Amino acid sequence: MIAFCSPLFAFGAFDDVSLTSDAVVSVGGEDFTVYSATSTLESITVDATSFDVTMATGSSLVLYSGGNRTFTVTPSIAQISATPSCAGSYSTLTLSGVGSGTVTVTPSGYCSYGGGSNYGDGGGSSAPTPPPEPAPPATSTPPTTATTSPAIATTTTVVLVPGPLLTKTLQLGSTDPEVITLQQFLIERGYLVVPLGIPLGYFGALTTDAVSKFQKIAGLDQVGIVGTRTRDAIAATTTTTTLAGPVPLGFLFSRPLRIGSSGSDVAALQQILIAKGFLVFNTRSNPGYFGGLSKAAVILFQKSLGLEPVGVVGPKTRRALNTITGAL
Repeated sequence: MIAFCSPLFAFGAFDDVSLTSDAVVSVGGEDFTVYSATSTLESITVDATSFDVTMATGSSLVLYSGGNRTFTVTPSIAQISATPSCAGSYSTLTLSGVGSGTVTVTPSGYCSYGGGSNYGDGGGSSAPTPPPEPAPPATSTPPTTATTSPAIATTTTVVLVPGPLLTKTLQLGSTDPEVITLQQFLIERGYLVVPLGIPLGYFGALTTDAVSKFQKIAGLDQVGIVGTRTRDAIAATTTTTTLAGPVPLGFLFSRPLRIGSSGSDVAALQQILIAKGFLVFNTRSNPGYFGGLSKAAVILFQKSLGLEPVGVVGPKTRRALNTITGAL
């Protein structure tokens, strides 16, 4: 084994050099093996960062790197061809003298094995294709789960909801709060149509006519006055329907609710009453407004809990409602 380890060393400056065994060339602190039993060279000159090779016609040289180094061959001349190769754990550069000439070989980079690597041809080199960046680890996105507020859902095949309980005689000119309950009942049953902009609470000609229509259907005298028999007929009126009503949990009832009340708490109350089968809305109902049907439903709800059936949502009824919604 012949090693060229001096910073600047010229071998065979005057006579051809015949390498009968491998030689080690040290360049830049790295060792490269030069081999080929038939390598007849005119000279090899080694310095700190490269080495010069003078080739004779018909000669060849193989340079071996155990560190997968690439080489730049300069200048590019037709007399000397350079064939690189990258093979797993090592790389080689083969120089062939198709004529005589001198080139400088400089370690210039690294190659990666990919079925062969062409990083230089004739003088000069093309940089090897770097290995592809590793793909980032696949991350799985958890499936999106739709979330809904907890709800009470009750489905009743047939629900019977009675009409509102009226206690006073009502007639043309009456302005009692029970007039609103009566009018809401008549509107929901289709007997009364109130023009837009006219408030409820006054027993006028339209209400008188609507009461007469109801009395006719109920088989009563059509007098247009709400007396004892008419009140009983209204209370005995029932509606049948199929229910399925979800009620969002967590709502807090905090104020009294009665005939004429309106707002989101009335709507929440009505949702609970519907879900429990005490209240049925029709196409003319006004969600969020506490009318006669809502009062009658509250009475049924109160009876089911053993509370005084007054039709007003007071402290005890609110506590029961807040227990249902989970607000307490």
